[in-house]
Amino acid sequence: MKKNKNIRNLETEKLRLRVKQLELEKQIRRDWKELKEDLSPRNLIEHKLEAFTNKKTGGSLLFDLINFGVSHFSKQF
Repeated sequence: MKKNKNIRNLETEKLRLRVKQLELEKQIRRDWKELKEDLSPRNLIEHKLEAFTNKKTGGSLLFDLINFGVSHFSKQF
């Protein structure tokens, strides 16, 4: 941080830091909201179903069903 020689510079720097703080707080709130939405039970189920239904056809259906069951069972514990 640079040295400030007069009151005006101090006030300007204080204002700049306050604006930066408000921007960062706004970003934190936005990120927190996105995180809560991503981790909602509805979205978790949707993403899991999308991953399950959009897999490549190279794997076997039995393996996919076992994988889905194990992942579901492991989340309960």
